[in-house]
Amino acid sequence: GEEIRGVEEDGLRGETLVFETKGGLRRRPRHQLAADIGMGIGFLSWLDLHVSVPVTLFQDGELPAISRLGPAAGRILSGVHMRDVQVRLRFQLLQEKKHGVSLGVMPSLGIPSGNAEQFNGEGAVSFGLTAMMSRRWSRAAFSLNFGYRFLDETEFLGLFVGHELTYSLGLRVDAIPSKVSFVADLSGVVGLTSPGVASSPMGLFAGLRLFPMQTPTLALNIGVGIGLISGYGSPKFRAIFGFVWSPQFGSSSTRNVAVK
Repeated sequence: GEEIRGVEEDGLRGETLVFETKGGLRRRPRHQLAADIGMGIGFLSWLDLHVSVPVTLFQDGELPAISRLGPAAGRILSGVHMRDVQVRLRFQLLQEKKHGVSLGVMPSLGIPSGNAEQFNGEGAVSFGLTAMMSRRWSRAAFSLNFGYRFLDETEFLGLFVGHELTYSLGLRVDAIPSKVSFVADLSGVVGLTSPGVASSPMGLFAGLRLFPMQTPTLALNIGVGIGLISGYGSPKFRAIFGFVWSPQFGSSSTRNVAVK
């Protein structure tokens, strides 16, 4: 399947939390600037390896000063933090040229390299399996992903997060071929440990993909995102910028190396 956008989520501890207090709904952390450094290598025509190293460059906020949190009450959440490294293998099962649609599966492993106490990591190993389908036309493409993620169960002020289903629907339309594309992505999760709105956030992203060079070696992604269902990790507003560098090696049949 084709990854039209590619923004990684890092579970409860890596996303903005929303909780209820006497003063109303509050968010902790309030603001966050994060970066994902990723690399993909194609070993075979049907096998890719992807590694993502997410980092929080800035965040501010604090935990509520309530007795239920014990020693963590009022903890400052500001700072620079590592998040959990993600390792994925992508297996292509069907090729669009032969079967009319691309179909693949991607097992994933989350390595607990983040700072769970600062809500930047799971604090335990996580696993996932995603099925990916995509289809391209002359000036458009779409992708549909559906998966399952195993997380160590976490509870925070009555919010339970654990096993969950994941989904995303992506669309790309080439406004100016090889120069400017419109991209959009609707994605979310469905919590299985404690089903409900709080554990099932959904978000919408829309933006542009720009190709500043004569070849598609370098792509720039800019866009914005909003939360549609206000579960955990669903901010009011999110701005996204990124680039993908995909150099060509050898003949046209050689797989690419993508860095983003």
